[in-house]
Amino acid sequence: MANAADELSLLIGDIQIPEIFVVQYMERLSKDAVFFYLWIKTILNDKDFSEEEALKAAPYPENTIREILAELITADIIFKKDDKYCFVDLKRREVNSYCKAVAALGINPDTLQLTADEQTRNVLAESINKTCFSGKMGYAYYVLIDKCIGEYGFSNEVVYCLFEIGKQKKIQFILQRMSKLAEEWYKLGIVNMEMVDRYMKREKDIEKMTKLVGKLTRKHLNDFDIERIRKWVIDYNLGSDIVELAFRTNEYRGNITTQMVEDTLTLWMENGVKTVDEANIFEEEKHKENKRKAVKRKSRNSAWKTGAEAGIDNEEVSDVKKDEVKETKEEKPQDEADDILDFFGDDDEDD
Repeated sequence: MANAADELSLLIGDIQIPEIFVVQYMERLSKDAVFFYLWIKTILNDKDFSEEEALKAAPYPENTIREILAELITADIIFKKDDKYCFVDLKRREVNSYCKAVAALGINPDTLQLTADEQTRNVLAESINKTCFSGKMGYAYYVLIDKCIGEYGFSNEVVYCLFEIGKQKKIQFILQRMSKLAEEWYKLGIVNMEMVDRYMKREKDIEKMTKLVGKLTRKHLNDFDIERIRKWVIDYNLGSDIVELAFRTNEYRGNITTQMVEDTLTLWMENGVKTVDEANIFEEEKHKENKRKAVKRKSRNSAWKTGAEAGIDNEEVSDVKKDEVKETKEEKPQDEADDILDFFGDDDEDD
């Protein structure tokens, strides 16, 4: 039976989790994988372990544990050596990665004297650290800052705005999403504040459009819906008024989807329609054309056809009519008066 001291040691024990795990890896893992990683480190204290030890230590079914182990290997948090699973030293990897990034920029880590550019970079990093991370920014973000300056060519103001926007979007603690945002800016060619301002205006237009579409569809928009909306704003350069008209145009369908609206917008773009007035004219003409086609189809399907439609020549029709008239005359009955005279035995006056 465990004594009181053992129980207390279990309650107040600490577990060392690298900050880089929380910042860079945890967001990408499933809940079960995060729990297993913390649990196994607590039980085994960073020691290598076998699959059998993992099955005994963690409170999960065997199949689930094997899936979790595969997930952690894929995430490059543990690795397998022979028949043992080993923990990756995340802190050592991060420091090595940072030193390589610094060396690539031509900075000598052993030099105490900083150049003007290095001093500016350090001031920028510390400003971001205090503003966005409450003084606890991980090494991975220093690497990202260096990449934005050295590889992407961002100005210091642009880098600072990048992290400010990340903070506004509440993604500053998710390194993967911050890296994706920086890469997006690089692909868009955002290297100065004028381009940042244009980007921010576009993002506001997308947000406004998203709210409108959500209101019109009366449903929660998924990632595919958001991607289509971004396409309407960025690629098509459309405003809310013409997008709303596209929704109204599809109201007859009932359950309207963003795919239906995009099909309408694409048709308009292909026909040079860019304004609400042009769209109204286009839809009116399309309605008239559809109506003409419907009348034509109805005429073709009707039981009443002209001689030409039935494949009969006009002369043949005339001959048929003459024969019908002649036959009618031959079969015409005698007058009613003649029938009465015959009934009484009198002679017919016509004779």
